[in-house]
Amino acid sequence: MASARASPRSPPNLPSPTSSTDSVHDGEPTLTQLVNHFVAAKRSLSSITHVWRANEIVNAGRGLLERNAVLSAKNSFVRRSIHDQLSALEAVRQGIDVVSGEVQEEFTTLLHALDTTSTHLTTTLDTLSTTRLDPSLHPSKTLHDFIDASSVSHINSSLRACIDRYNASFASLASTADDYTSSLSSIASALAATPSSPEDDGGGSSPLPELFGATETHATEMAEMLQSLVRHYDLCVTALKHTEGGGEAAEQAAQQHMVPGVESLHQDASPPQPLTASERQDMLTVLSRDAAEVEDVVAEIQDRLQEMETQLEHMSGYVEALEAEAAGLSATLRRMREVGREVAGYIAVCAGFAAGWADERREIEGGMGELEGLREFYEGFSGAYDGLIVEVERRRRWRGEMEKVVGEAMERMERMYQGEIEDREIFTAEHGEFLPSDMWPGLVNPPLRYEIQAIDQEDGPIQGIQKETLDAAMKRMSSRP
Repeated sequence: MASARASPRSPPNLPSPTSSTDSVHDGEPTLTQLVNHFVAAKRSLSSITHVWRANEIVNAGRGLLERNAVLSAKNSFVRRSIHDQLSALEAVRQGIDVVSGEVQEEFTTLLHALDTTSTHLTTTLDTLSTTRLDPSLHPSKTLHDFIDASSVSHINSSLRACIDRYNASFASLASTADDYTSSLSSIASALAATPSSPEDDGGGSSPLPELFGATETHATEMAEMLQSLVRHYDLCVTALKHTEGGGEAAEQAAQQHMVPGVESLHQDASPPQPLTASERQDMLTVLSRDAAEVEDVVAEIQDRLQEMETQLEHMSGYVEALEAEAAGLSATLRRMREVGREVAGYIAVCAGFAAGWADERREIEGGMGELEGLREFYEGFSGAYDGLIVEVERRRRWRGEMEKVVGEAMERMERMYQGEIEDREIFTAEHGEFLPSDMWPGLVNPPLRYEIQAIDQEDGPIQGIQKETLDAAMKRMSSRP
């Protein structure tokens, strides 16, 4: 029988009594030696408890293998589902970011346009405030005194209210987004804290099938070794029965060396069959050779059982890790369901923010239009004032020219009138005494006299515009498009 320590994968096998008859002893073993072999063989049969334990390990391993298959499939499915659902939840978060970013960009652009409009209006109002009326028109007043600035204040107040409402809505959305991010982070943290199997980490397949196959191999070989020990024990019993005094010696040894579980193995053994001297010699040769290997076979069974215990421990630890992973994934899935129930609220807040912004944008754009309308009106008012300055000066000059023409005409008509009187006086002096007065009624009438008179009187004279005022007005007019 070969050494059991030499090849753990090739268990030793004690041969049957009909195996090779090569002698390993110079002489026939004594009765004492046979009894000692019998006692050792009987003790070796206590290895049956190791075989029973090996069977228990195989059954336990089979259960663990089945549990491994169920848990591995379940954990892989749940983990994939969590990743898929987490991706969907992340998509919602990204959607909130997109809406928030787009609206904020629109708000920033619109706010910049509003600032530009307000700046233009402020510049126009400043121009009205710094433009003093010419003393000839209305002393100590500016153009700003002629407008109602309360409408500007009202529009600005309305616009500030829109901006405040938007900022409050944006802050609410940002808070909601932060809460949602925290919820997603809690899921990611829970998933990261969940132990993962080597399969999930990309470390290959489960080791349990290989470990279980090894335990089955060990159990099978241990059973074969036990059968070899039983055959060796049977051979020892047979040898004692064919040796004088062997039966009594075997019975006495059996009583002195009780081995639980093997006492009844040969109670009903049949009477020994007759053997020839050659057959008995072959039997004793095989027995002596196998007896030298009994301890190695027992040690091999113990070693294999110890290895099976280690393999069972590894399998149990691996399944426990799968169960811990399953528990962690279940907790993560529960948390994900809680977050999933909150998604509708987050989406509603986002939709409300977008709808609210649409309303605020329309109102801001309307306010900007009103401000722009006021600016255009005030610009027109300022331009009209400049035109008025030029018009007043033009009318003053026209009136001066008209009065000059009238003066010259009246002076000429007066000269003509006086000339006519002189001509008539000369005529009368020469011919008056000879002509009767009733010959022509107009003979003694005075000449026709004309005068020029304004029909529509203006309210007083037109005062002249100061040169500085006129120059400034003309400069502003030329600078306008």
